[in-house]
Amino acid sequence: MSLTVIKTSDSAHSWQISANTGRNQKTFKSRVKTNASGAHDTAETTYIQAGKPEFISLVSHATMSIGKNETSAQITLVSNSTKINASFISNGINASIDSITINGNAYTNNSVISGDPGGDAQYTVIINLTFKANSMASTRSFQLQVQDNGGHAVTVTGTQEADDPTISVNPSTVQVTAAGGSGNITVTSNDAWTVSDVTGQEQNQQQS
Repeated sequence: MSLTVIKTSDSAHSWQISANTGRNQKTFKSRVKTNASGAHDTAETTYIQAGKPEFISLVSHATMSIGKNETSAQITLVSNSTKINASFISNGINASIDSITINGNAYTNNSVISGDPGGDAQYTVIINLTFKANSMASTRSFQLQVQDNGGHAVTVTGTQEADDPTISVNPSTVQVTAAGGSGNITVTSNDAWTVSDVTGQEQNQQQS
């Protein structure tokens, strides 16, 4: 935030003040001065700039696509609040908040920010999430809500892509006596599955 003044004519000067992203009111002052010294050789103008209301805003996208083998995600925001609170609305990805930084400094979630940088200007918030790669054959997702101290909130939704479906049985061959029998087959899969009798199906397909 700064004041810029430029003489534009013998009877005027321009002024420009950059945006105030902090909550606090700012005061600036310009002075005009005659070339010759005298009792009334200066005059001043005071500029009172309002503070920006408390806010929080996303820099990164509100939705993110995550690869099946990815194990981390980063969310970037800006705010001028006195504290930030990040919490999961839903967490099907079983993610955890690995770290939060404010202007590059480590921050403890939902605590008062040391030095109150938001009073003077907006600051950058970076939230790092960690989770495991998705080994299931279905997508999974999370919703993270980030709220400022005034109750304003933004929500980020992340969806992790599914792994390729896999399935195996053990044993794959069973010897059955002439009298018949019964038993169990162990099925290992990363997806929901069904079972059916396909006896002769391959032979029928070949004949057709």
